[in-house]
Amino acid sequence: MQTGILEEYLDRDIRVHYAPSMLASGYPDFEEGRLYDYSDEGILLELPDKALAYIPRTSIRMVMIKPKLGFWAALTRSS
Repeated sequence: MQTGILEEYLDRDIRVHYAPSMLASGYPDFEEGRLYDYSDEGILLELPDKALAYIPRTSIRMVMIKPKLGFWAALTRSS
């Protein structure tokens, strides 16, 4: 895998889908938040309530990177 591939996506909204082996009944199959940091071991998400969630690489099936916000949406986004 290319080193630093997610660097340009820091502070972007993403959706992390869990690997099938990590799914359990009654729990969501994905997590949404802002990409806070990443490493070879996993991804750190900032959740909407400002909490941080660490998701190990072995638990990840797919990462969806959402498009950048337009100027007005970025300006009026709640902090």
